[in-house]
Amino acid sequence: MDPFIKQCCDGGVFPYPLEEIRSELEICVGVQMTVFLTKQGINLPEGTHSHNSYEFVVPLSGPVPTRMDRFRILINQDEIVPFNSEQDHGSACPLSDLHLLAVNIESEFIKEVSRSAFGVDGVWFCNEGIPFNQTLQNLIHLFVTEFKQRQAGHGFILQSLSYQIAVLLLRQLKSNLPLYPAGRQYNEKENINRAISFLRELYNKNYSLEQLAGVANLSPYHFIRVFKAQTGMTPYEYLLTIKLEKARELLDRQDTTITEVCLACGFNNLSHFSTVFKRKFGISPSGYRKTIWGTKQ
Repeated sequence: MDPFIKQCCDGGVFPYPLEEIRSELEICVGVQMTVFLTKQGINLPEGTHSHNSYEFVVPLSGPVPTRMDRFRILINQDEIVPFNSEQDHGSACPLSDLHLLAVNIESEFIKEVSRSAFGVDGVWFCNEGIPFNQTLQNLIHLFVTEFKQRQAGHGFILQSLSYQIAVLLLRQLKSNLPLYPAGRQYNEKENINRAISFLRELYNKNYSLEQLAGVANLSPYHFIRVFKAQTGMTPYEYLLTIKLEKARELLDRQDTTITEVCLACGFNNLSHFSTVFKRKFGISPSGYRKTIWGTKQ
């Protein structure tokens, strides 16, 4: 199986074994982008997963109750909704006979396109849907058709279409990319430091991006841009780093189980916790504890 397809599906609850994925989904693979289409109605269990790529989901049969981090959202039919790299997402309840389309784009490719087209390296999408408009539909249809036909030069055309689709998604979906109006002055460093203190103190609590931006007295879009410029990370990446560093501290002790560490650090899914911990430190939580104490927990 293509490594990009595998990483799109790893990291949590997934409805079927990876080796059976082609029997349920039509998969069109480019160099930086993959399109998943259900062949027929599929059943999804309740649960979440995460992966390094950005994902853009379009339900084709009715609204879909969806879990995003700790929040529940409803994705309407024929609405495209983004999920960020490493963002926990999935079905908020068991779903049956679901028809959908999903576009997964490698995170480094999104950054490359964003840097080239908008002059911004770090991208953070708001999890808000927009209509799946005709322009996007046509480009994705061309991508799928080109992949299936595999005529001479299809690799070049798939790559060109990937750039067009990525730029349109960056243009149309709400994110940190739009420029903030010039002429407004803030003590940005002090504001961001205040937000960082908030994250460090309340890393395991629930709050929205709007609330966090409010701590810094900035609009959400401007806050993300300034935060990235000052720290080198998006707010979500920074928060995830705090949570994982705290988890490592707790794993150094023997008075807590791995499940207790997971919950104490604000992760609501043990599988997601194990996945992001291993991506960060190169070892699973249980493996890390074993290296510290020499015993299996």
